Amino acid sequence: MRITGVDEVGRGALAGPVVSASFTTSFSFLNQTLSQLQNLQKDTSSKSFVKNIDRLKKLIEFDIKVTEQITDLEEEAINTSENEKIISTLVTLNDSKKVTKLNREKLYKILTKIGEFKLGIVDSTEIDKIGLQKANIKSMINTLPMITKGGHFILTDHLDISKVKLSTPMTANITAKYLSFDKGDSRSFCIAAASIIAKVSRDKIMADFHTPYPKYGFNVHVGYGTKQHIESIKLNGPCKIHRLSYKIFKDANNIARKSR
Repeated sequence: MRITGVDEVGRGALAGPVVSASFTTSFSFLNQTLSQLQNLQKDTSSKSFVKNIDRLKKLIEFDIKVTEQITDLEEEAINTSENEKIISTLVTLNDSKKVTKLNREKLYKILTKIGEFKLGIVDSTEIDKIGLQKANIKSMINTLPMITKGGHFILTDHLDISKVKLSTPMTANITAKYLSFDKGDSRSFCIAAASIIAKVSRDKIMADFHTPYPKYGFNVHVGYGTKQHIESIKLNGPCKIHRLSYKIFKDANNIARKSR
């Protein structure tokens, strides 16, 4: 039994792409990790560590609960000793906005080793062309594994894939079951993992844009509408990776108001 979580970052930015990520792991891995967390909790006296363990347990228990709705769960062999080594990092897992940059990067290294992942990237030019909502949906759909048989469960944050009608053969080949819900990155292990991968990946893309466009500070604010970013737009005008269809670039007075 395979479980995939999907999440995106970059919706609220003024520049750069929308980036989605999927993270896929096994039902067996989640069960084994939950068991080890319960044992670890008994052996520690650190209140902060216990709190982190509790949060990680809730994330995993959520995914286990929703996937238990499917019968015929197949157990897979996993490396227990290797699993034990990564728990100290996994306990920091949370919604990517609530995790420090250092811990996000540590989690990224672990998550991309213990699970399968895929990115969906829609750049600013296409966002201007098709609109943010369609771009967001496209980026998330593009992360989905090509599943041609059952035994797979997909968890998404806000996006109900079963109701999305896209002119693409990708959705026709997917036979997995879906569950969509709000605040998925703070409720589901797999969605939280996807949010970390998406955030770290997008931050790197935006940091790379600092070289061709050093006047904007993309390596600092990663394209969001901070005071520094607004001031740089007022001073230099937009560059090629700004989302030029946004009202802020069509209304100079609006730029000035947002910078206050």
